[in-house]
Amino acid sequence: MSVPATVRDTATPDRRIAVGALPLASLAPGDYLVRVVVIGDDRPLGRATRTLRKVRVEGAT
Repeated sequence: MSVPATVRDTATPDRRIAVGALPLASLAPGDYLVRVVVIGDDRPLGRATRTLRKVRVEGAT
């Protein structure tokens, strides 16, 4: 799945923050690999990979 993100400046000149929303409600509990590729001028400028763990909460609706 791909989702759009908004890139924001930070107080540090060489850093930015990317904010996006992943629709997690339909995902089953488990571990998911989240990959981010930042593209500018039609080429990759940066990459990050993280593990997202969705857990089942007893009694949650």
